Amino acid sequence: MITGQGEQTFSVLGLRYAGDPAPATLGAGKSRLILESARGPAYVPSGVVRVDAELVSETKPAGKRQTTFATLPLQDKELATDTTTVWALVFALQFLLVIELAAVWAFRRVGLRKTWIVFLPVVTVGGLFVADQLVRLLPNLL
Repeated sequence: MITGQGEQTFSVLGLRYAGDPAPATLGAGKSRLILESARGPAYVPSGVVRVDAELVSETKPAGKRQTTFATLPLQDKELATDTTTVWALVFALQFLLVIELAAVWAFRRVGLRKTWIVFLPVVTVGGLFVADQLVRLLPNLL
């Protein structure tokens, strides 16, 4: 692995799942790498899997540690979702509803061909806006 301190070599200790005990605490001058990923079917994660690896190359000097698991914001922890933008999804759905109502009105007023030409790109943009907001609510390990 290439880090801010240079190239490092790690040896995999094993896999851990939620609830499994963590490896023993490291002594001075040692380092560990933990890789996290989701487990379960695609787009519907059901848990977390961790790969623990221990540094086997020479330890390089490091600066002050920037983050720890305890100091991570909630939205950066595994399987977390950021619900602070739910309001944007509400507005996106309202926008899509207004577009659909306008398309129905235009269909009755000017006919199918003109309505199709005007509203196809507008409905596509509205649908992409809604999809974008929905994806933001998915768990962060996808």
